[in-house]
Amino acid sequence: MLLVQDSKGTLRNVALKTIRGIFDQIRVYRFVRAGLALTVNAGSAVVLYLPDRYIPPRWWRPFEDVMTKLAVRSMSPQQARRSEELVRKSADAVHAALGNEADQYFYIEGLFTDPEYQGQGFGSALVNAVLDTADKAGRPTYLSAIEQNVPFYASFGFEVAARYTLGEEDPDWDLEPVLLRVMIRQRRSTEAWIDEKAALLG
Repeated sequence: MLLVQDSKGTLRNVALKTIRGIFDQIRVYRFVRAGLALTVNAGSAVVLYLPDRYIPPRWWRPFEDVMTKLAVRSMSPQQARRSEELVRKSADAVHAALGNEADQYFYIEGLFTDPEYQGQGFGSALVNAVLDTADKAGRPTYLSAIEQNVPFYASFGFEVAARYTLGEEDPDWDLEPVLLRVMIRQRRSTEAWIDEKAALLG
C-alpha cells in the first residue's frame, strides 16, 4: 500500500506488499462469505461494504491480530510511522465527520477494479448497488477517498465531511503528501428511490 510504503523502494516494501496481499485476499473471502462483497464480470471489479452494527465472525479477530503483527514486524521505522499516522488520522477524521454515530452508517471499505476493465462502468454499478441496499435500510453511507477520487464519488451524491493529510509529519518522506477525504452520502427517501427506479424502467 503506497500510503505506508517507504518513499524509496526497499525489500521491506516487497515483504509488506506480500503480507498485505495475502491479508487482502482472505479479507475479500470473509466479505464474500458474509454476503458483504459484490462483484461484476467474474471478479473484474469488487466492492466491500459494512452495514450498520456488523459483527465479524469470531475467527476473524485472532487472524487479523496475527496478520497485523506480521505486517508490523516487516515494517521499516518509516513504514511503522506512516501506518500509525494513517490509522490515527483516519479515525480522527471519521469521528469529526460522524461523531458517535458511525454505526448508523453503511461503510464502503474498498472498491477495486482490474486496470484492464477500468472505464467500463463496473465500479459505478457496484457503488450504486451498495447505495440501493443502504437506501432500502434507511441508512446514510460514508467512505474515505484520496483526493483524486473525490469527483467520482461526488457523482453519486457523496459530499466531503472531513479532510486529512498523510506524510506531512514525516521528515523522511520525500514524495508529495497524500490527501484524503471522508465523504458522506445521505440516504434517499423511499419516494425518491421508487421514482428513480421507475424512471430507469421507463
